[in-house]
Amino acid sequence: MKEPHAADKFRDEIQHLLVRIYTVLLENVITKIKPIVLEKLLKRAPPPTSPQLIGKRDASLKDLVIYLRDTHNLFQQHMVCPQVTQQFFYQVLQFIYANVFNEIIMRSDLCNFNKALEIKMDLTLLEERFFAGPHKIASTLPNAELVRQVVSVILMSEKAILNSAETRKTVCPDLTLVQLKQLLSTFNLNSDGNEEETVPVATLTALVRDPAYDLEHSQLLIDTAVVQPLNLAELYTFDLPEFKTMLFPRSVFERFLALASPLKSKHDKQVEKAQKAYFKTLLSNTSPVKDKIK
Repeated sequence: MKEPHAADKFRDEIQHLLVRIYTVLLENVITKIKPIVLEKLLKRAPPPTSPQLIGKRDASLKDLVIYLRDTHNLFQQHMVCPQVTQQFFYQVLQFIYANVFNEIIMRSDLCNFNKALEIKMDLTLLEERFFAGPHKIASTLPNAELVRQVVSVILMSEKAILNSAETRKTVCPDLTLVQLKQLLSTFNLNSDGNEEETVPVATLTALVRDPAYDLEHSQLLIDTAVVQPLNLAELYTFDLPEFKTMLFPRSVFERFLALASPLKSKHDKQVEKAQKAYFKTLLSNTSPVKDKIK
């Protein structure tokens, strides 16, 4: 079996390191923003041991937007690959919208006209930053679309018509019947018996009796614990000659040279010698360290 080329080993190590950095950074950012999403955006009472966000107990939704904006700016300042930046903030926003969705359909204090409208306006701040303009991350997000449909259902004046499949296709096409039934049931808990606001029992019964209603296999809540790994397939790959324009630390080039294993064929030895000579020249032109590589 042919031994992997030094360049392949170098690439694999860089990819492995990139995935590790990406995962740890994503988990750290999610840990920081989770309290403010639940306590400020969704008004959940904080637990006694709730961590502070950005050193503030009175952090607001505006602080969340500023924190994400500053993090995004850091990615740009450090020339993080655009595909990595896009994947990173795509997952952060998916996490935020997943929490919003789960809380609304399960909490009666959020499942009402006033709170739904308030949340809709708050999320506009995020959408203005990340869904439009030069910093656009995505035109839409699956979880964001679910939240928009939930809000649309809550704001409907005539919810009884949701027993019609055609109406559901127009208003909330991505909600499962299990999710929609839970949402309407939660809404009823907040109606205080007001018949003008309460969703009729007949509407809920029609949803349950629909052949598509599958309580056992349908998803109710969105899993917020899963962190998707970095998709390396979407990243830009470059050839060795392109290293000429990249100012990597000296240690990176030294690691590449250290990975160069003895090659058997005369041709491979010539290639290896040429690569070492190339990197010696490159280091002398780009690195302040003058030590020669032997």
